[in-house]
Amino acid sequence: MVLGRTFEIVPLSESGKADNLAEQPVSAAVVDGTPYRTFSQEVLRTLRSRPDGDGIAVLEIVEPDVLDSQAFDAPAGNRTQANQIVASDRSTAAMLAAFWQACAKRDEQSWAFEHEAVSAAAIQAKKAFSVLEQISRRGSADDPVAARYMFRETARLIARASGLQMSQDLLRAIKSHHSYTFAHSLKVATLMAALGEAIGLAETDRILLAEAGLLHDVGKLMVPIDILAKPSRLTFNEFETMKTHAPLGEDLLRELYDSQPEIAIAAGQHHEKLDGSGYPDGLLKTQIHEIGRSCAIVDIYSALTDRRDYKEPMTSKDALAIMRPMAGPQLEERLFDVFEAWVREDLKA
Repeated sequence: MVLGRTFEIVPLSESGKADNLAEQPVSAAVVDGTPYRTFSQEVLRTLRSRPDGDGIAVLEIVEPDVLDSQAFDAPAGNRTQANQIVASDRSTAAMLAAFWQACAKRDEQSWAFEHEAVSAAAIQAKKAFSVLEQISRRGSADDPVAARYMFRETARLIARASGLQMSQDLLRAIKSHHSYTFAHSLKVATLMAALGEAIGLAETDRILLAEAGLLHDVGKLMVPIDILAKPSRLTFNEFETMKTHAPLGEDLLRELYDSQPEIAIAAGQHHEKLDGSGYPDGLLKTQIHEIGRSCAIVDIYSALTDRRDYKEPMTSKDALAIMRPMAGPQLEERLFDVFEAWVREDLKA
């Protein structure tokens, strides 16, 4: 369902012929490696023999016991040439992460060398995520060096928010699909945690805000990369496709985080406005959950102050000046007042 939003999916069973793949346009393949091992290897050999074979992402799904077997200790050329291999008992989030990692593996390598004007935010985000993974495995975030790499005092909250394997899997998928969305998500998580602290929320609630911030844009996994990465204004139809990330993200997170519905609500409502001018549902005032109102403020501020390939980051002062007239008509004024005061105080630090 998720991949079908971005890719045209063509099923191929053992009754088909691997030779049929020799000339068809293929950007990625998901191979069920366990029941059809011989057929799977035939498919992989056919894909790799194409002139564009090295650029095709392949995810091979195997049974857990096969993944643990000695067969997978053999050199890649003697077994499969899949970009990613994953056990069939993994979660939906883990499958998404593995698939997008396979898709991005070669692109990221060439991107790192070919594009010198890489967003500073994306570079820092990759460093931050590496530290975040180390913190999560360690179960602690007291290391001051790690805190500097992350985002000062919110490092511990973000690390705990992403401590669940499912959250880390989704973040890896986001990073593989679109590095800017990944960097933006880390920034929104930071600001959400800081807003929670400024409001006076308990740590448990601040962790929830951080996790909602980390995953608020997960629906962009289902938006084609040529729309996400377009360096110019989107057409009407492209923007309509972009807007689907909110309800798609909410649907995915409701399935994965049924015990924490606020996380899904933040994904679905972070583009809603109090006057009904937002999307996807044009909600009004009290129809918007408080976590949706909070995420809307933080998301706009982050977008204005983010660095993109086609724009320089706006200063905090200028961003707040743009947002101030929105407080009341479109944004929750009480929350914005608290957020603005925190940002201005933080600038003095």
